[in-house]
Amino acid sequence: MLELIADIGLFFAQPFVMASILIVGFLFRNENMFGRTLFLLLFTMIYNVYLKSIWQMPLPPPLEGFAFPSGHMHSAVVFWGWLAVEYRKIWFSEIIFLLLCFSGYGIVYHGYHYPIDILGAVGFGILSMILYSLLQRLSYFKEKPYRNGFLLSLLGLCILFLLPAEGRKPHVWQALGVLFGFSIGWWLRQRYLLPSFSVKQKMILLLVTFSGGGIILLSSTQLPFATHTVVFIKCLLVAFWVASCKLLITKRTKQV
Repeated sequence: MLELIADIGLFFAQPFVMASILIVGFLFRNENMFGRTLFLLLFTMIYNVYLKSIWQMPLPPPLEGFAFPSGHMHSAVVFWGWLAVEYRKIWFSEIIFLLLCFSGYGIVYHGYHYPIDILGAVGFGILSMILYSLLQRLSYFKEKPYRNGFLLSLLGLCILFLLPAEGRKPHVWQALGVLFGFSIGWWLRQRYLLPSFSVKQKMILLLVTFSGGGIILLSSTQLPFATHTVVFIKCLLVAFWVASCKLLITKRTKQV
């Protein structure tokens, strides 16, 4: 039973789970809510590496690398926690609290981190959400949510240059590329008023989004650049595609 709880917790702390929820939520539910959540999650992925480079606490053997604060737990806290902040339902927040407890337990249970790494991730995650909520109170960012992405992209770029060379790992470049690409794509998308989507259009949109993203990923592997540059470019292009592809399957009406 304990192993099952640990596995459930780990599942909901996986990047592909959070990414899938964000894409579907942005396309079909509430783009402002899920877009803001995406930006916070991506920035967290970048500055978590910087925090690890400060403390340099090792992972449990035989794992290699720095542990504090846990990256998976940090990401899970800001992702699920911010969705709870946006949704503002007591029952949903209670479920998220339980889910995060499962995630922290699962990470420790399987020997990926020590409890102090989990507690550190929770603390920094809560601090991130507090600062982010203060940012959202400013009308400049509240009225145009994609501006959050441009700001966090610049901050993420600054953090990247503060990292030691060994800290500039592929997932940092991935997060930075998605931040830039999604911000640009969402900005372009916001210039048009789009009507409600029918069920057929939603199915087409889902197919177009994932197939187009897959084609970009496969094509970008042939780019004649260094590895980190390729990672950044392909993530930027995929994110731009996801954020703007609604324009391809519906009549575009220019905003007044």
